[in-house]
Amino acid sequence: MDFCHCKGDWDGPIGAISVKSANNNVLQVATCLHPKETADAYTYLMSNALKNPEMAAFLNKPTTTIITDKHKGSESAVPRVLQLAEHLKCAEHILKNAGITGPSDC
Repeated sequence: MDFCHCKGDWDGPIGAISVKSANNNVLQVATCLHPKETADAYTYLMSNALKNPEMAAFLNKPTTTIITDKHKGSESAVPRVLQLAEHLKCAEHILKNAGITGPSDC
């Protein structure tokens, strides 16, 4: 789950929740536009995905892992909205924030 900042006609953050299926396929299951990447934006994205009963049953269970980029908004929103899911940070973002850019830096 993440937000990216678009420019041009979209001009703002677009959020997405993608999942990896048992068949190793990546599926986009939720998308939203929001004025800013905040805890409210993450809450809005997850809350709308949870309106679908099948998605709610899938996302909010102990065997589901939510991976985000360590944005402050996701850090507060994910545990509040998806209380049963495990929340992890993306290793690529953690390494970049530590100044590690590749295997030679480890």
